[in-house]
Amino acid sequence: MKRLVLDNMIVNHLVQPPDPPEPDYRGARQLLEARVQSRRLGVLGSIPLLEEVIGTHRRLPEKATQMYDFYHRLTRGEFLKPWNDRARQELDKGSALTQPESLLELSVPRSLDKLNVRAVNKEVYKVKKEFERTWRDTVEQVRERSAQLRVAKGGGFPEEEGLDEFFRQLPDFINSEVRNAFSKTYRSIADIPDLKALPSFYAFQLFIYTKVYQSLRDGLKFSQGDWHDLSHFVDAWTADCLATDDRKLIRTCDRIREIEVLPFNILQSGDFIALLRA
Repeated sequence: MKRLVLDNMIVNHLVQPPDPPEPDYRGARQLLEARVQSRRLGVLGSIPLLEEVIGTHRRLPEKATQMYDFYHRLTRGEFLKPWNDRARQELDKGSALTQPESLLELSVPRSLDKLNVRAVNKEVYKVKKEFERTWRDTVEQVRERSAQLRVAKGGGFPEEEGLDEFFRQLPDFINSEVRNAFSKTYRSIADIPDLKALPSFYAFQLFIYTKVYQSLRDGLKFSQGDWHDLSHFVDAWTADCLATDDRKLIRTCDRIREIEVLPFNILQSGDFIALLRA
């Protein structure tokens, strides 16, 4: 069974097909549900989708109910914990989590009107704040490390060359500098040969450092929506496919591919529809 992560826009298209229909999402919703029922496909539930539903409910309550009911059927009410909680659990455990360990303890009932909105918003707030704090700290780390690399080359090089060299070394940097920083609190990671054994933690580190690199190197601005992209990326690291048309997210994934093999495929709408109709 292929496991999918769907970003917010894909779910929107499935519930309310775009007009004009390009690509053609008509009937895709029913096809996906049939594939899930036959266990050919599975969908991993995510916190960003719950936030999307809650936000939509304020403006379009009927559509929000449709989104929630549809998404609940796809996921069978099983939602992944936020990436930061899963990463901490992996550090405590010293290995990847089992599927039950990775699931959200917060109840996700069948009916939207029974959803504990306050509890969901609390989870979202914690994730956003941790993302913002980590972003600020990471910017300083990348600037300092890239400056050191320029000095090591004899100085006189443009700032971009230091950033490029840092990015080329990023997987080694995670397995050395990041490991050393976290091993002061989590002793279990000292004996792990490759931090890829902690999928949520490793995927998070790859994504946040790459986003900062893109910000400093390519001028891509920090956005409050970046935490959604981060969540989708970390969730997809333990799935088979990420369905998204988000150009910023795809650009970041393409950057990461330059230095690391992604364990999942990216499906834009055309490929996603083709998968459903295969």
